[in-house]
Amino acid sequence: MSTMQTTPLLTRRADWPERLAAVLEAARNEPYRLGEHDCVRLTCRCIEVMTGVDLWPRFAGYKTKAQALRLIAKMAPSLGEAVSYVLGRQPQPVAMAQRGDVLLYQDEEGHHLGICAGSTMVLMAPQGLVFLPLAQALVWAWMLRVNRVLVCRVLLKDHRRSMLIRMPKRLGRFVRLWQCLCRGNKMLLGLGLKLLGIGKFIRDFFLQNWKWLLPILIVIGSYFYVKHLINEAYDNGVAAEKLRWEERAKIENAANRQTEQTLQNIVNNFGTKIIQDTAVRTAKEQTHT
Repeated sequence: MSTMQTTPLLTRRADWPERLAAVLEAARNEPYRLGEHDCVRLTCRCIEVMTGVDLWPRFAGYKTKAQALRLIAKMAPSLGEAVSYVLGRQPQPVAMAQRGDVLLYQDEEGHHLGICAGSTMVLMAPQGLVFLPLAQALVWAWMLRVNRVLVCRVLLKDHRRSMLIRMPKRLGRFVRLWQCLCRGNKMLLGLGLKLLGIGKFIRDFFLQNWKWLLPILIVIGSYFYVKHLINEAYDNGVAAEKLRWEERAKIENAANRQTEQTLQNIVNNFGTKIIQDTAVRTAKEQTHT
């Protein structure tokens, strides 16, 4: 597809991790239905709860696999290119994918869409919700941008007092110097600048223009400090969600292995019973003859 589809800006809500977890949890109990609750529908639902943009109308309208392939062919030659067309962005390497990003998976049945859940990929299959290692995904991943403005508002609302308490020492020095200036103690300011190692020219310039220079320096320092706190909190949240989903994937894998072992034991016992019954029946027939 030579041109990209015009799609609203996809920015994640501030509480997107909780919304995504709720959708995936609800998908566990809903059976697979092609065209109603399959990999594409679940992916569109995850995008909608995270960003508020519903992309399902672009894919809706199929009930069979043939209808789905015809619908995709109207947009692009393949499912991956159709996703790029609808999202309006090019795919990136899977190694760059983070939780909540869209992934492309391929097996003997064809291509499927999934959602990144840390080190695992979640997708809807005929057997239900499936957790697969991220390494099994293809080299295609589509990033959904995070609305850092909303994240900033939430963090500033919840942690305003803690940010003031954790103010760095250097910023605290500027605040104390500002308090000294408010009292008119310019001599103490000059001594402080001298102790900080600033040259005479810079010191004199600062003393002459301190009324507008000092607030600018405080605002700049506060901006970079708050930005650092927001990025740190976001990275910590992503890491915590990643660990949580890894633990859940381990539990799911252990349950799948146990179920597989149980089925294998049932098959083996059934085969052994058939062999024994056959041997008994053969012995009886030989006895009668």
